[in-house]
Amino acid sequence: MQNILTQQAYEQIIQNGYFQPGIILSQHILDQLQQVFLNTPKKNTNVGYHWVSSIDTYTSSNTAKEFFTKFINRKFPAINGRKHMTHNAYNKWVHGSSQALPIFWQACIQQGIVSAAIQKSLLISHDIIAENNINDSMFPMHYDGFSWSLFYQSGDDLTFYVPLQDLNEQSGGRILVERNVDQSENYHSRNSDIAEFSRRCHDAVKPNESGWLMRKSAELSRSVDQVAEAHRQLIMARSARQIPSVQDMSIINAKAGEVFIFNNKNYHAIEPWRLSSKRLNYIVRTLPLYDFALQPPQHFLGTAKCNRYIFNQAKNCLEPFDVNARALYYDWD
Repeated sequence: MQNILTQQAYEQIIQNGYFQPGIILSQHILDQLQQVFLNTPKKNTNVGYHWVSSIDTYTSSNTAKEFFTKFINRKFPAINGRKHMTHNAYNKWVHGSSQALPIFWQACIQQGIVSAAIQKSLLISHDIIAENNINDSMFPMHYDGFSWSLFYQSGDDLTFYVPLQDLNEQSGGRILVERNVDQSENYHSRNSDIAEFSRRCHDAVKPNESGWLMRKSAELSRSVDQVAEAHRQLIMARSARQIPSVQDMSIINAKAGEVFIFNNKNYHAIEPWRLSSKRLNYIVRTLPLYDFALQPPQHFLGTAKCNRYIFNQAKNCLEPFDVNARALYYDWD
């Protein structure tokens, strides 16, 4: 993360858990983001794909029931995926790469996101538009782990977070983020864990003609058990962190349209919402372009398209995503 962000942004995220780049979206931009949200049909989140699309569904089974369950998860992931969907987390939760994404990034570019925060190009993975009311449950303490469904991630994934209304002690609904993360036992090894996972995958499975290891190739390989074991060890390494207490977290007060950046691989949570009006937030997930030789996905958790854009830091612009554009990638260390 130190090479991804400016020194000031890096130090603030390490110390406080978040960075304010000084970008405040105008009401006109907020109205545009909200309009995209209002025009999108309400549907269940597809987060359940995290649980049913694991590499484990391609390993051997000990019982007929286990074989059948894995078969259904491979061929029809939406069936069992629904069982894991967090219905009560938000009243409406839209994932993908929406029409709001370029609107948001152009506003950030115009307000100097490069000089304030970003030193390297970023893959714009997907955006999330979330709505909830006072009766909805909120996310407890968690961090966004490495998902086989997404496949290409690092320990330095960054979330750009924008509330569409003021968030303060009276309103509730504020985000809590882990601070002093450099004191975490696993903080400094997260990217080397991914690099080791990539190496073990490439030892077991032949990459494509471009040198990328494709997720589907790993799933269909005769060496899928070796890949599954490497993935299990990666997840265990990442899960070995001690959950911080509330006293270890920063609570972010925010004005409507104020942009914050935090690392979603660090712990974060949402406090209860206290107002009768609805809480609406816009979130953009970005991934550094580390060359782990693991192919970035074209779809997010099933059928929702993602990764349509690269934020080219050198050119200070959004560009169409080309998975084979090796010139945009850089070494993880």
